[in-house]
Amino acid sequence: MDINATLGTKDVVAARRLQSGSALITLAGREEKTKWENQTGILKAFGEGAKFQAREYTVLAFGVQTALDLDNQSRATASVHEQNPLFEEVKITSIGMLKRAKQEQREFTELFIRIADPGQANAVVKQGLLLDNRWHKCEVYDKDCRVEQCFNC
Repeated sequence: MDINATLGTKDVVAARRLQSGSALITLAGREEKTKWENQTGILKAFGEGAKFQAREYTVLAFGVQTALDLDNQSRATASVHEQNPLFEEVKITSIGMLKRAKQEQREFTELFIRIADPGQANAVVKQGLLLDNRWHKCEVYDKDCRVEQCFNC
């Protein structure tokens, strides 16, 4: 399938099918990416039920109280924006913490903040996060750097 022929454009530079069945599309530049994020035409090239999933950049905030209510994502995101006025432009896609932290009844844990733009994620890391009158150090999180300990050896 030629996506550019279907769309009548030359914005798509490369496309490949992932093992999961999803498709990874590489566009010519930032302008093309922004243009196609706001249009549904590119989804029509893949058929009905296709959806756009943007890349997320995860920031880890340390020492956050587990009492933070994350069941309502929109309220949790609004709370972060309200307490951090410099983050008004930051597009937070989701917020979460380890389930194990609540199960083990820890008082403090790490907070995972997923952000849509890498520049905004870097700004959060540089500035830190203010929650409930406490400043929390932040760093970029990469799932591949997580330490897994094997108890079989």
